[in-house]
Amino acid sequence: MRVLFRIVYIGCCIVLYCSGAAAQQWPSPDVEQLHVHAQEYMARGNYVGAIKDYRHAIALAPKEQLLHRELGRAQYMAGSYEEAAKTLRGAIGLAGTEAGTYQLLAISEERQGHTKAAQRVLADGLAKFSTSGLLHYERGRILYNGADDEGALNAWLDGIQKEPAHAANYYEAARVYLGSSRVAWGLIYGETYLAMRHDTANDTTMKRLLFAGWHKVFEQLPLMRSDDPQGFEATLLNELLVLSPVVSDGISTENLAMLRARLAMQWQRGAGSKYPLSIINWWDGLMGDGWFDIYTEWAYGSAENEREYAAWNTFHEGEIAKWQEWLGAHPLVPAAGFYNDRNMVGLWKRGKGRHSKR
Repeated sequence: MRVLFRIVYIGCCIVLYCSGAAAQQWPSPDVEQLHVHAQEYMARGNYVGAIKDYRHAIALAPKEQLLHRELGRAQYMAGSYEEAAKTLRGAIGLAGTEAGTYQLLAISEERQGHTKAAQRVLADGLAKFSTSGLLHYERGRILYNGADDEGALNAWLDGIQKEPAHAANYYEAARVYLGSSRVAWGLIYGETYLAMRHDTANDTTMKRLLFAGWHKVFEQLPLMRSDDPQGFEATLLNELLVLSPVVSDGISTENLAMLRARLAMQWQRGAGSKYPLSIINWWDGLMGDGWFDIYTEWAYGSAENEREYAAWNTFHEGEIAKWQEWLGAHPLVPAAGFYNDRNMVGLWKRGKGRHSKR
């Protein structure tokens, strides 16, 4: 069983700590101090201490939605899922509720085996926060675990379309497409994910999937077709077909650098006027700033050959660290480019071993 708890947890932390706590105006210094102490307990994994302080703070300020929400998160992290759900249901009724509260309530219900209740919570949350990438991600994950592949992919695509800056939806959509017959979408979503600010625990997996995906796309390219010959997917496949001589001697990190650089230049001169795409715009910027080759080595080198990647790092000492520092300060923030027709006919091969929980 594979549970993407790390993404769920990081998503919770981003919403809870960044969206409200820093700018929160507390009704008294005592409440603020209790909140600070509770956060410190959470950071150390002392959930019992955090719960105690949050309860004390709520007794002093019962209408502060943020305190109820964070109490629910502390209870969830402590494994008290029923208590967390009870707390979070109350939090939803208070002023200032955000999408993260619905997410926490949904996963608290799910951990108790209440899948339908979790789905209802997410439906209610999306009715109020229709553009929340976090809620679309959670909805997709629960649908996937219920073996509704199409529903799950549609949920993740909804997340990409409605909140392009939420990374987890790109990761899941990329995994689906890179394992399907429409691998070109997986290449776009996978590289977009790597370039964004995200939980890096899944980077090694994504890099391997992407490297295999480039092999796959050129093996199948002559047979690939799109329902819309003028659409984005057909345009991208045609561009790759024209560039296929670049990788005629095989898929390698060096060849992928040349291929993608030429694709970016051709796209910007032609198809980009009709189909602007954030990841290609970003590649273009990397080439202008002199980072593109190092980025490509970071993205594909270890997936191609770990020994050669280690040797490259020895010869180019410190370059990857410099790149990662630069990337941390200049992540891709996708804005343009949702052109997916959502045609899922024949996308999956059914059979034993296809399904693994997220």
